Amino acid sequence: MEVVAIRPINQGEELTIPYLDIALPYETRTIALQSNYGFRCECTLCQSCEKIYPVPDLPKDPKKLELLEASLRNLTLDRSQNSVSLKEGHFDIPTMPPELYPLLHSSYLPTLSEAFSKASHGTSYDIALSKGLTLLALYILIYPSNFPLIGLHALELCKVSWNAATAASYQNRESRGFEELAQSYVKLARDVSEIYGVEGDPPGSIESIRGMRLEIEGVFDGGGQSYHDEIREMTEMMRRFGP
Repeated sequence: MEVVAIRPINQGEELTIPYLDIALPYETRTIALQSNYGFRCECTLCQSCEKIYPVPDLPKDPKKLELLEASLRNLTLDRSQNSVSLKEGHFDIPTMPPELYPLLHSSYLPTLSEAFSKASHGTSYDIALSKGLTLLALYILIYPSNFPLIGLHALELCKVSWNAATAASYQNRESRGFEELAQSYVKLARDVSEIYGVEGDPPGSIESIRGMRLEIEGVFDGGGQSYHDEIREMTEMMRRFGP
């Protein structure tokens, strides 16, 4: 077994091993650990979740939920019109603002993830990018810094951004903004992958991220290509890296 530190570890800091996906609801984790392993976890995360439990209900008013989601995105992400990056600093559940507690409700993450998946596999690219961005912000809050899932989700957002650019080009609409967004997402994915290193059998997910990044940079820095040649080349590259 190989152990990889994905963030700096302070001398004397307690290290914990996650037996379960820490995105699971607190009650689910507690019951599973007790019944399967015979202990009650007292890590900082579980202690914080115990204080929050029961988690407040999500607002029924869609506009109020949108405001909460906007606050979450602003907490963890730096955004311009066509670029996304992680904010500097440490973000986690123990230090999150109390007004965002409803977003930890057991129904929220599965619903958000399903909405992103459904939209990203169709042609509702604006919805997919919006839901996917919120999901990225939630992952940053739940998981440790540089957790591989954050990079893999950024890769998915890169694919959606490029699909949106391709569709816009074919409809004679401006698509450069989506292409720039794809570049920022693949950079984010790369930054995470460079820390974690290679996973699984070659080529593996992390190697796919690196390969995609190099090919994206090659498309945009190739020089001499027509705009539609760029579109075709990038679309072919995306097909090689999955749906």
